[in-house]
Amino acid sequence: MERSNLVPIVSRLTERGWIERKPGDGRTIRLSLSPDGIAAMPPIHAASRAGEEVIFAALGDAGYAELLDRLRLIR
Repeated sequence: MERSNLVPIVSRLTERGWIERKPGDGRTIRLSLSPDGIAAMPPIHAASRAGEEVIFAALGDAGYAELLDRLRLIR
């Protein structure tokens, strides 16, 4: 992921109180989940799973596998 794409995401997650920034070695910054971020994970995972199930139900086994293959090409 490009730094220019990552910075706004990290900023939003920090503003929400979901991640914490800590000094690392040299100019690096370590990111970790805050207690609020850890608490937010179960509903986020549940929503993600629900969305995947909707897509899978619409596409079936073969269509879902093809979608995943094509998404991997985007990287």
